[in-house]
Amino acid sequence: GPTTARSTRSCDAALWHAHRPRGARRVPCAGGRPLKTVWRAGTVAADRDGVARPWLLWRAASGWDLFYAGLAQGVWRICRAWAPGPAPEAFEPGGPTLDPGPPGSGEDRGVRSPCAVATEDGGVLCLYAGDDGGRTHLFSAWLPSSGTGLLRSEWQRLGPTLRAGRPGDADAAGCDHPSLVRVGRRRWLWYTARDGAGEARSGRISVASSVAGEPWARHGVVLGRGAPGQPDELAAESPAGSLRNPDPDSRTLVELLYTGVDAHGATRALRARSTDAVTFDRLGPLTGTGIRDATVADGPEGTRWLAAAEDGALSVGPLGWS
Repeated sequence: GPTTARSTRSCDAALWHAHRPRGARRVPCAGGRPLKTVWRAGTVAADRDGVARPWLLWRAASGWDLFYAGLAQGVWRICRAWAPGPAPEAFEPGGPTLDPGPPGSGEDRGVRSPCAVATEDGGVLCLYAGDDGGRTHLFSAWLPSSGTGLLRSEWQRLGPTLRAGRPGDADAAGCDHPSLVRVGRRRWLWYTARDGAGEARSGRISVASSVAGEPWARHGVVLGRGAPGQPDELAAESPAGSLRNPDPDSRTLVELLYTGVDAHGATRALRARSTDAVTFDRLGPLTGTGIRDATVADGPEGTRWLAAAEDGALSVGPLGWS
């Protein structure tokens, strides 16, 4: 589930100024690298009660975008913050917020779990989960560019991307946490699939694919719950995929971060790897406990950054794969 703040705080106009956290708590990450808190629940009105699923996006024309889910008065919305410079460190509110859709839209009870990718026109395509009050489905929206590197102030909804499945399907109870990667003309979409059976945290990671605008084809579960005693024994969820081709003649290499929930309910960021986007090998934990919704982004000059949610805050840090 989402990360919530320890206390609910009111929001006034001062909270809309540049956010530069002081005394940031540091959390162990890969290779001893720390995570630094860059955003806290309660920074703006739309996230006064909680934050979840941070997604970093580097755009050379403007710097870093941070898309995330914010909770206020029981309703999730997709929020955006912005930071200039080569390192995603000092964020300020960027707007606009993506609110729940109109009644009957299938996303009228809340929107969350953003996955943001840059478009050729300089804008941003965002996939996300919409809540209809019973199940969650995947939707997409577009934030166009103004032509100067800045983003316009209004989202354009593009409608449903993938609906929850039929009874008996792995995603019959809902789809959440989309992650989109393009390989040539084919698009791969990993997501959390919930079947509604067993424990409340029943997430497993499924994948669908589409070629050049064709309908999405489901390929089923690619990472199920782990064996007893493993860090993902209770759930494997919140995937974030990245494409790596170290050799042009080699097969596609997909690296996947995901959240594992162990038998005690503790969460960690875990790793998996695949050469066909469907069959994954587990590589074990990337972080210690308390981290969830980890995502990865490519920055300038070959840098890579990890973003994650923990304890009512969003944190980032440099990332290297072993």
